Amino acid sequence: IISLIISTMESYVYLDNCATTNMPRDVLKEMIRWCNQGNPSASYPSAVAASTMMENFRKYLTSCYGLTHKIIFNSGASESNSTAIQCICAAYSATGRIPHVVVSAVEHKSILSTIENLGCRGDITYTLVAPTPSGHITVAAVAAAMTSDTALVCVMSANNETGAINDVNAICRLSNNAGAVFHCDMVQTAGKFPLCEFDSASISFHKLHGAPGVGALIIKQELLSGWKICPLIFGSQNSGYRGGTENLPGIGAAFAATKYTMSNRSKKNTAQLALKKYILDKISETFTTLKYTDYVAIQPPKSIHIVVFGDCSRWYLPGVILFSLVAPDVCNAKMKAALLRRNIIVSIGSACNTKSKSSSHVLTALGVGDLKKGTLRVSLGDESTLDDANKFIAGFVDMVNKKEHINVHQ
Repeated sequence: IISLIISTMESYVYLDNCATTNMPRDVLKEMIRWCNQGNPSASYPSAVAASTMMENFRKYLTSCYGLTHKIIFNSGASESNSTAIQCICAAYSATGRIPHVVVSAVEHKSILSTIENLGCRGDITYTLVAPTPSGHITVAAVAAAMTSDTALVCVMSANNETGAINDVNAICRLSNNAGAVFHCDMVQTAGKFPLCEFDSASISFHKLHGAPGVGALIIKQELLSGWKICPLIFGSQNSGYRGGTENLPGIGAAFAATKYTMSNRSKKNTAQLALKKYILDKISETFTTLKYTDYVAIQPPKSIHIVVFGDCSRWYLPGVILFSLVAPDVCNAKMKAALLRRNIIVSIGSACNTKSKSSSHVLTALGVGDLKKGTLRVSLGDESTLDDANKFIAGFVDMVNKKEHINVHQ
């Protein structure tokens, strides 16, 4: 069974690791191991072993990161984000004041949708903070958005589309000094970089080679007790902060996957950065290539060219390449399909119809305009190879030469 699962993806060059990561053989084995072990809340031996495994996972995370926070297992970062925002705002509302929330305009949809819903109900007021042309959320922009009623600030550690890494340590200190709670979506950095400063944070383990549908809310003990925060799902599990029988196979897989991801982490990050540089260098040998921050300041060339969002500095994720092919009638949906025919999997942050509801809110916030039409995201993983990079480069160039990127109007 494990060999069959692994072989499903082996025929592809998989370059969509920001969306999800593949599970290695040992992680799959660990997931299967925790099936049919019973209910971890029970008292028979296998149940006690399951409960012990989950507690050991918590201890592993607190030891690796030096945490004193509460670790609450749940279904993933979307649940963590929604829980943190709703519960913190509800606790603030108990004081008789309407909470104000500062949130970046490029947050994950689970955060923006929660904020918008609470705002529509009149439960909160909020201010969206726009990114710079480089894709970053600045400390100054967050400070300018805060008011005397700001109860919560939400800024992600790194954006899943642009790869931009924010100075969240400084934003957390700013928030706390103003009496506000800082919540951080750490989906793209947890397990790969040292944890930043935060009051509450979200993790999804399927971004760390674990199974989909398992995550954690990591939250300060004093925030839980001091603000008297109540859960969204009541029950005895997770010390009463998230009810429901735990996803035991998923958590077991997450434990193994997190150890796998964190092993030789610096070496893996260096390897991803080297591949990123290689891909960008090779593409620039074929096409005129511009950085987006330069593109907005100059007259762009009339020939087919590439616009790259971000660079290879430490302020961007080492494995994320977001770029746009600028050409007549370009369509990234056509490009994605053409690459898939070559067994190459990438992502498009938006549909080539820029007015579509599926159009990327991140690119909209950056104000890229028609550049959306040709935008692709390549996200490298721990298992990406030089051969993968060469196959992508060859496939991409061949696709453009054969004009498969063109949107054929019916």
